[in-house]
Amino acid sequence: MLALCAPAARAQVDPTVVAQGQVLSGMMRGHAERDRKAQLSGKRPTQRPLTPAEQRLAHRREVEAAMRRPPAPRGSIR
Repeated sequence: MLALCAPAARAQVDPTVVAQGQVLSGMMRGHAERDRKAQLSGKRPTQRPLTPAEQRLAHRREVEAAMRRPPAPRGSIR
């Protein structure tokens, strides 16, 4: 099994191909291509990661919403 993987491990990968998402395999490759095409066409805005302050605010909102919710009935998984 290891002998089958060795030639693939030695293959040189072009960084531009990696950036285009063509090295990914299967479903993830499809997702990467879809996202890249949508980003190029401007249909889907790129989502930037949340700053720590935004993460804290989002968590606080979730906690407050959970506190407003009535308690779960006995034996419920929540």
